[in-house]
Amino acid sequence: MRPQFSLIIFILLSINVFGQTIQSWNTINVEGKLSDKFQIAVEPESRFSDKLEYFHLDFGLIYLLNKKFKIGGYYREIFEIKSELRVREIRPHIDIFYTVSRSFKIRIRN
Repeated sequence: MRPQFSLIIFILLSINVFGQTIQSWNTINVEGKLSDKFQIAVEPESRFSDKLEYFHLDFGLIYLLNKKFKIGGYYREIFEIKSELRVREIRPHIDIFYTVSRSFKIRIRN
C-alpha cells in the first residue's frame, strides 16, 4: 500500500473515531449437532459504550433439509436501555440457511 493512501485512510478513520462515541459490539455464535438432522444454536450479543446498553440471547433449533438448505426456529430475548429505562423484549424468528459453497453461505432472517 502506498504511504499517501495509508495516511489518507488513517486521517479519515481518526476523524470518525474522535467525532463519535466509541462502542463495542460483541457476538459469539455456538452451534452443536444433536442428531443427523438437528442442530442447536446459542448466540449472545452485547453492546457497550460507557455502559452495557444492549444484550440479547438467541436460542435456536435448526433442521437440516438437505446438504444445502437448513431452517431454524429461534427465540430471542432482548434487554436494552431506552431513555434511561431497561426494556425487555421477546422476539421469536425463523432463519433460512443456504450453502452455495464452503466459503459462501446465505442466511435469511425474518
